[in-house]
Amino acid sequence: MELEKIQRYPTTDLIAFKRAKALARRIRRQCQRESWITYVSSITSSTTSQQLWRKVKAAKGLYREFNIPILETSTALFSSPLDVASLIGKTFASVSSSDSYSPAFQATKHRLERTPINFRCRQPLPYNCDFDMFELKRALSSAHNTSPGPDGISYVLLRHLSEDSLVSLLYLFNRIWREQVYPTQWQEAIVIPILKPGKDPKNPLSYRPIALTSCLCKTLERMVNARLVYQLEKNKCIPLFQSGFRKGRSTLDNIITLENKIRNAFVRRNHLVSIFFDIEKAYDRTWRYGILRTLFDFGFRGNLPTFIQHFLKLRTLRASLYVDDLQISCEGSDMRMIER
Repeated sequence: MELEKIQRYPTTDLIAFKRAKALARRIRRQCQRESWITYVSSITSSTTSQQLWRKVKAAKGLYREFNIPILETSTALFSSPLDVASLIGKTFASVSSSDSYSPAFQATKHRLERTPINFRCRQPLPYNCDFDMFELKRALSSAHNTSPGPDGISYVLLRHLSEDSLVSLLYLFNRIWREQVYPTQWQEAIVIPILKPGKDPKNPLSYRPIALTSCLCKTLERMVNARLVYQLEKNKCIPLFQSGFRKGRSTLDNIITLENKIRNAFVRRNHLVSIFFDIEKAYDRTWRYGILRTLFDFGFRGNLPTFIQHFLKLRTLRASLYVDDLQISCEGSDMRMIER
């Protein structure tokens, strides 16, 4: 109801809408809690562990395990679990390959990448100083309980570390930060293929990759990202109308702005031209050197951009799938993602 008022009258205060939205979230959480209590009360001795874990995973929003059928390409059929895992891995790797770029862009890419980017800096900058315990605890508290990466270390384990263990972990992070040496195991991801809704299960392109990386690495990433975002916002490097990946901003801001301009055009009897881009696989095909060059042009030097540079180098993946409740993995040099 409040959203309809905002759509009709763009000048309407957003406070009422945000209050209604918060009320809806609170009601949803309350219903979820009541539903869970009802289900727990219905558990009996005849309830199997499989049914119980299926319900727990559904409540946590985890994907259900499934078996990938025979995969088919234009030249062959793949039925062996190892062949299926290998094909899935190669398909995901090819998406991030530089071969997907146009010949004109590849020529530009090869020409520009001949100039190396040097982030060395002797001047002490505030965003390059060592991390403190507050930053570490804030990163751990904001993390969701996602599945662990290849090292098997989960967020639950990290949150239950003692104070002395947290001090040791912080010391490790600061050594990586100062010495600019990125652990090679952090560059590896276990990729779980998830079938996209309504897609052909025999087509390897119909699967969405869910990458599981080290929780230790993701914790340090959050700490680095907090400093990066702060500097970008402070120096006004982010465009004013960008809402993605920014605190206190959402798609609703852009929608209301667009609608307001449309209504103003109607009132003034003017034309309004809008252009919408839907870039396919934008994240997978992002030019890494371009990211680093942008950081360099923004004036970043030292530990922060160097960490991002090491993070983007030589990323590898290991495709993993379930066949008859057995986990099949395929890894090796052929799974290495081509440098972009």
